[in-house]
Amino acid sequence: MPTVDILVNGGPGLDDLAQREVLTADLPAGSYDFTVTSADGSVTVTTLSGVQVPAGKLLQVFAVGALPDPSSTNPFQTVVNVVDLPISSSPTSSASSGPATTAGAQAHTAQPRVTG
Repeated sequence: MPTVDILVNGGPGLDDLAQREVLTADLPAGSYDFTVTSADGSVTVTTLSGVQVPAGKLLQVFAVGALPDPSSTNPFQTVVNVVDLPISSSPTSSASSGPATTAGAQAHTAQPRVTG
């Protein structure tokens, strides 16, 4: 399966996202344009324009389907979900089920992490 890159506002974002991988980025609240391309940049898979990243909420974007899928039996698509974050009076931490590494590319103030 080919990997994809996610561009943020036309610039670097998250690179080489493979099937079943999860990447995260911390972005300040605002409006963003996301473009999913093949890792070599030769094919634009999809564009999400004007996606609102709300303050104090978790924005999840799931990419599902095959790239490319000429038969259209498993088309590439995106699912966007906004989740309220619980407010805690004390800091908490969560254990990761796998190793986390920091990717070199940043989307504005994003700190991408591979989590699985």
